[in-house]
Amino acid sequence: MLLIIPTTLMGGTLPVLSKFVVSRRENLGLSIGGLYSINTIGGSVGCFAAGFILIALAGVRNTIYIAAGINLAIGAVALMIRSRDHEGPQVYSREGPSEERLDKAQLRRIYLMIAAFGLSGFAALAYEVLWTRVLSMILGTTVYAFSIMLTSFLCGLALGSFIIGRFVDRIKRPVLVFGAFQIAIGGLGVFSIFIMGKMPLLFLKMLQRFGESWQDFTFVQFAMAFLVMLIPTSLMGAAFPLVSRICAPQMENLGRRIGSIYSANTVGSICGSLVAGFLLIPVIGLENSIVFAACINILTGLVVLISSGSWDFGASRANQIEAIVSVFLLFLALAVIPSWDKRVLASGVYFEPQQYRNRANQIDLDGRMNESQMLYYGEGLGSTVAVFQRGPERTLMINGKPVASTIRTDVGLLGMMGHLPVILHKNPKNVLVIGLGAGVTAGMVAQHGSVTRIDCVELEQKVVDATEHFKLENRDVLNDAKLNLTIDDGRNFLLTTTSRYDVITSDPIHPWVSGAGSLYSIEHFQQCRARLKDGGIIAQWLPLYEMPEQDFRMIIKTFQSVFPHTALWLTDSDSILIGTKDELRIDYNSLTRKLHDEKIQKDMRMMYVDSVFDFLTCFVLGADDLSEYTADAKLNTDDYPILEFSAPKGLHSQTVADNLEAIMQRMKPAIPFLHNIGYEDQASEIKQELLVYHERKKQDLKRQILDLRSH
Repeated sequence: MLLIIPTTLMGGTLPVLSKFVVSRRENLGLSIGGLYSINTIGGSVGCFAAGFILIALAGVRNTIYIAAGINLAIGAVALMIRSRDHEGPQVYSREGPSEERLDKAQLRRIYLMIAAFGLSGFAALAYEVLWTRVLSMILGTTVYAFSIMLTSFLCGLALGSFIIGRFVDRIKRPVLVFGAFQIAIGGLGVFSIFIMGKMPLLFLKMLQRFGESWQDFTFVQFAMAFLVMLIPTSLMGAAFPLVSRICAPQMENLGRRIGSIYSANTVGSICGSLVAGFLLIPVIGLENSIVFAACINILTGLVVLISSGSWDFGASRANQIEAIVSVFLLFLALAVIPSWDKRVLASGVYFEPQQYRNRANQIDLDGRMNESQMLYYGEGLGSTVAVFQRGPERTLMINGKPVASTIRTDVGLLGMMGHLPVILHKNPKNVLVIGLGAGVTAGMVAQHGSVTRIDCVELEQKVVDATEHFKLENRDVLNDAKLNLTIDDGRNFLLTTTSRYDVITSDPIHPWVSGAGSLYSIEHFQQCRARLKDGGIIAQWLPLYEMPEQDFRMIIKTFQSVFPHTALWLTDSDSILIGTKDELRIDYNSLTRKLHDEKIQKDMRMMYVDSVFDFLTCFVLGADDLSEYTADAKLNTDDYPILEFSAPKGLHSQTVADNLEAIMQRMKPAIPFLHNIGYEDQASEIKQELLVYHERKKQDLKRQILDLRSH
């Protein structure tokens, strides 16, 4: 509803411009090819500029204004040109047959080519969806990675249209060339399976050769994307000038013909993206979906080749031979080309490339893979999910990124995301958990007897299936009667639900993951605040790793702009922001009673919390200290999604020591927030003991920082 009017007008520009720029049929292919190439190059530049520069610097709203301003300027220039044109409307000579004079065979050929071009568009956008899904497991899931993939795809289309446009008007049998190109695209589609199976190793070798800085990483991403896409997309781009040449035998109806061709291709593209993303991937998987798209190309090419023989009798036998050879080569390729190793793709070589090197600093991908076993693999609507076991440890991977594991520190963080806000709340009953992950956070929330309902929102169904492998860690939460699981986007859920909650907590999602930055924006936190009851508490994960300090401070300031009463807590290796509507008050007696609960006590020991003092020393900074620390930090909003573009630049960076240093230099004990401690003498003893634990915690942090920097 939002996009249909402006995109309809966008689609109308190419037929109109085609009518304007083509003066003679003899140079129709040259003109159309050049026009389509320029338009597509503009699209790739626009994609790159928006994904790398404009939104990051100017924000979403101003980027839209810039694009709209460009459109207005183009319109003004076009009107100026028209007002100065005193020659009247352009009159074309009848260099080709009129519409009425076309015989049935010619019309059938035109209609067949338009249908074939529509199928070509179907396959093209199916490839785009499928290749992007596979490449995201190799190149990463940042906003830059997706911009690179789309830019590469558009560059190939533009290059193919530009090259074929130079000589398409001299091609005597354009139908034959179009059919051959379709078969070649299908063959390259099948071959892309082989290429992507080898890409993880090549990607690691290129990173080792060029380095792992953000600039080097981006260069390698571009190189990998072009390796897969450039040649087949160039052939796709060549199709438009060819079909235009075939289907526009007369000049009078050029605009209408180009419009029909372009719309057929676009309708096919829409169907291709929908079918690939919502049907093919969930039903037959990524690899088989690529084969399916390749078959569409090859069958389209075969039909065109065979049909062209009836239009050119002398070529019919040659075309039949070519068709038979093409089918044979397809089946040979499917038989010879090995399937990719799903373990390697799902392992996410982009995340920590160093782990694939042996002691001699040589890449040993096979050795690393042989150390682990893949327990689960699922290709869902939006993500590829896998569970790996390496020794006693299990890891949940989404699009190649580890999001949860059975390592004690990870379980401790996930557990504290569930326990901490629920323990701090006076009497929590309704809890919202954003993101299921391994289910540990929701499982820990369920351990509290006062909680009667847990709403958990998970984006990907395959994550729910994978959670079955973490029953021990998540206390079999999927079978807990308290849990109400919804497959939805977290922000959409908050926008549409009428429920209000005592506690809202999120399963950890790192901000450099594309789209995750919106879960760290002012607008998201405002939605959370609106759904909190009076006295409600929100817990927000704040990573220390791969998180430059300016981003670390930005998240705190953004969160605190909505929840002024914010406190920062430390787990063993991560941090958690606790936000409250009113000033934080920690009821000491209630806290002690809750920590003595047998089930809670068992979980706390796993988190290295053996006493109430261990728990309280997880508190490190209150609202006033956080405000001072983040005074000059920026805010992350939906309009200015700074974090979405800055966080990926921290990928592979070592930031834990710096962030811990900043915390350690400012950390304060939780004493001012304690109440209901007891009699004066008892309270004095407790505060004194807490100061001892606090000083011990500070010394532990100093040692941890030194250890991190020594490595």
